[in-house]
Amino acid sequence: MSEAPVPRWKPLLALVVLSPFFAEYMTGSTPVTLLLNPLSFVISAAFLAGLYGAGVLLVRELAVRWNKGWAAILLLGTAYGILEEGVAVHTFFATGGTTVGVFTTYGHFLGTNWVWAVGLAGFHGAVSIALPILLVGLWWPEWRQLRLLEGRRLPLTAAIYAGTVALFALITPYAPSAAGYAASLLVVAALIGLSRVLPRDLMLTAPGTAPPGPWVLFGLGAAFLPAWLVLGGIGANGHWPAAVTVLCVLLFAELPVLLGYRYVGRWEHPAAMLAFAAGSVGFLMVWAVLRDLVAPIPGIAVLALLAYLLLRHVRASVRLHVATAEAERFGSLAPHGVVA
Repeated sequence: MSEAPVPRWKPLLALVVLSPFFAEYMTGSTPVTLLLNPLSFVISAAFLAGLYGAGVLLVRELAVRWNKGWAAILLLGTAYGILEEGVAVHTFFATGGTTVGVFTTYGHFLGTNWVWAVGLAGFHGAVSIALPILLVGLWWPEWRQLRLLEGRRLPLTAAIYAGTVALFALITPYAPSAAGYAASLLVVAALIGLSRVLPRDLMLTAPGTAPPGPWVLFGLGAAFLPAWLVLGGIGANGHWPAAVTVLCVLLFAELPVLLGYRYVGRWEHPAAMLAFAAGSVGFLMVWAVLRDLVAPIPGIAVLALLAYLLLRHVRASVRLHVATAEAERFGSLAPHGVVA
């Protein structure tokens, strides 16, 4: 396998940083004010890197080694979400007095917070895992099908991830029953097994199919979080049957994610993929600004600016690689003896 011109550490580090950046810092789950206490920030960042960073690296590595596509990545991302929220921090099974809020009672059945679990598992699959992989693939396309965890890197990353999950499970003050742990692990094993056998092109459009317009893709990318938040809130406050709310979340929050990857998942149209990714990042930017204005988390709006600069940088990379590919294609079509 020939080595890509961009050093391995760049896409590797980008994945480790972007996953918690989107899922924790931009949502306000982990406050950026931890920067005011360097020791607390370093400890928190290390935990998040061991959980999110190692998790996204493992999902990407399995997809590359198994030669799988976005359907497998989203399934593996969902498995990651179950491991984090079910096994590590136990929010799927939390009861009153936790950060899960009303969802500890609304949709709580057989010891599980189903509305919360369905939405958050989808969030981790789409935002914590697939979104960083998509952006890094656009940023450094030469690394899309290359392994990042060669040699000892893979078992070391797996050990870091497993150790971090176990440590979170030990220090989280409330714990599910043994049945809750067992059910979580069984579902994770099933999702991993299913992702291993899925066809690479499952759910993708036929090669050469033109994607929808950029604003349609932007909307599909942006739909998940507002749909989940709004539907969950309306369902809880309007006393909808929890099963109806879960169905609505699947249809109006998680289905748009699948449609987005269906249209752009072949990497044939990088600009379309960027529009889809920009929708996801764009809503996180809006959310960060709103959190700074309505429920102040000092400094969180600055993260929106960083996300905007990230998108500009990725867009510049996409344009450069598209222009280079076009120039090479034109050169290959030029008659012999003619300078393209």
